[in-house]
Amino acid sequence: MEKVMEGDKNVSQIHNPEGNRWIKFNRNGSFETGGDPFGYNDGNWKLDDQLVLFLDSREENDDSEWRLSIAGDQMTWTGIGTPRQESFKLVHVRVQQE
Repeated sequence: MEKVMEGDKNVSQIHNPEGNRWIKFNRNGSFETGGDPFGYNDGNWKLDDQLVLFLDSREENDDSEWRLSIAGDQMTWTGIGTPRQESFKLVHVRVQQE
């Protein structure tokens, strides 16, 4: 995760203070996440043909929905749901696996 925005405000220092948050999408429809301050999480993911990503977390009350936009190796997620959720944007950059 490269950057976390809430509206026009960069809140990365709150949501990714160590700069080590990540997400991995597995081909079987599962995902894994990790990093500070939230630690490890996993569950299932689904992407529809409108580039809406649904994350079904194993953690209670942690499911989320995101509208994706992709440019090169950068993917921006915009929250879907409540006004607060919709104010969030997450910027991810692809890391090539060795």
